Amino acid sequence: MSYLPSLPGQTIKEYPHVTEAEAELIWTEAKTPRIRCFVKTLWFTGLRISEVLRLTVRDVRRTGLDYSLFIEHHPVEETKSTTGIITHSKGVW
Repeated sequence: MSYLPSLPGQTIKEYPHVTEAEAELIWTEAKTPRIRCFVKTLWFTGLRISEVLRLTVRDVRRTGLDYSLFIEHHPVEETKSTTGIITHSKGVW
């Protein structure tokens, strides 16, 4: 079942997805904190793998127990970059 709008006669291809239970199983079975953090970042932010791989420690902002992940987007066609805070998390993942 798809929640995307479609035109009459148009079919929308649904792609396989990971359920929350499957994602939790993946990060609980992760062998290292680094892999656990990587998988949780993918799941909770919805970023692409390549976008997560570009993140650095400087992209994590901390205010008390509140954490923000700062994402900088570099469009391919444009020379300007746009920035913004993508997500917030209380405490440690």
